[in-house]
Amino acid sequence: AVGEERMRAAGVEVVRGDMRCLRAEALAGSFDAVLLGLSTFQHLLRRTEQLAVLRLARECLAAGGHVLLDWTAPRADDVEPSSGALELQWMRQNEAGEWVTKSAGQELALARAAGSALDRAAAVAWVTYQYDTVQASPEGDGLVRRALARFPLRVNLTAGEMAGLLAEAGLRGVEWYGDWDFAPPGAGERLIVIAEAVS
Repeated sequence: AVGEERMRAAGVEVVRGDMRCLRAEALAGSFDAVLLGLSTFQHLLRRTEQLAVLRLARECLAAGGHVLLDWTAPRADDVEPSSGALELQWMRQNEAGEWVTKSAGQELALARAAGSALDRAAAVAWVTYQYDTVQASPEGDGLVRRALARFPLRVNLTAGEMAGLLAEAGLRGVEWYGDWDFAPPGAGERLIVIAEAVS
């Protein structure tokens, strides 16, 4: 909601929809850039969904346009069993002067067919975010409001797998980076690719 308000104030039209099934007819050839940032692509768990989104992005590109994808680089512990225990990620004050902390945990998804066995091949993890906000009060004894978010996320997505997906969707990666400071792939905590449509 905050993002929508800021974008509208800047003159950006905001459209809410499911990126897996957005109808592209009205958008075809409209954009110089399509951005799938902040690990958005990792919310697509199935190859059919991934390809549908990449094909839609290609269809929406104007001539000479680019698709930019940004996701969490694979880590060795992505497919190892873990407790999912929450760890503090940050603590800061919001605009109201309240202290907010974010904790996060991740555990590998269970394979349904294998009972309690961990399915390393699926590379899907359950991620939990916990946000605690200490309400401001003159006495300093504010109540704590807790918000939880739990969702599945595709982990261990490699540059090679992405290159294959791009090719199948009619795109090709022209620049690859490992972070937003232009480190080479494998030298940072992100994977970033700038792709263009194949003629």
